[in-house]
Amino acid sequence: MKSFGIVFLTFLLGISCAWAEQGIPGVTGMGVKLGFGYATLDNTVDTFSDEESYAGGTFGAFITYSFTPAFSLQPELLFVMKGAGGSFMRGRSWRHNYLEVPVLAKYCLSPNAKLKPSLFLGPALAVLLSAEFQASANSDPVDIKEVMKGTDFSFVIGGALEYRHFAFDIRYDVSLGNVYDPDEWNRLLDAEEMYDIYHMDQNDTVTNSFFSFALGYRF
Repeated sequence: MKSFGIVFLTFLLGISCAWAEQGIPGVTGMGVKLGFGYATLDNTVDTFSDEESYAGGTFGAFITYSFTPAFSLQPELLFVMKGAGGSFMRGRSWRHNYLEVPVLAKYCLSPNAKLKPSLFLGPALAVLLSAEFQASANSDPVDIKEVMKGTDFSFVIGGALEYRHFAFDIRYDVSLGNVYDPDEWNRLLDAEEMYDIYHMDQNDTVTNSFFSFALGYRF
């Protein structure tokens, strides 16, 4: 997955350089961002009930292609830490680490102002890098990647404030489908029977949600 990320970022940078060399208008910059957020698991499964938010981080790179001074398209490549739990009192936690590629449509509300507010939304595709479950703060984490789906499609919505080379954004990222595989879950936990407390039905859903803040720097 690291190789995939390097190749994808190189590809984006190559496109930006090619456009710049040919004098084609549109690419208004590229940069990096670093942030943190609060992840939760929205679900219909008792196993995940009452889980608290998990404070996770995010970082990555982006390129902005402007069609007009107000409207632009911004593809990003981000490492995102999702999951739930991990409070001091309870300790139980779920950790889902993804390589995520959002493609955001942005609309700048004041393109001629020094402080530029904007709104954005768009789809995102995330590739699962790792997943762990920890029963308590003192227990060893258990690898649960095999019971999760390898990709997560989500929808992103948010807003940003840009000033010179800096940008601050707030966003909400929510899965559009189940991130766990019910069959693999039941097999791993030996919970194929409907009456089992850990049984996951085919109609059950577990989805990631991530509310985050990030500071970006545009080169």
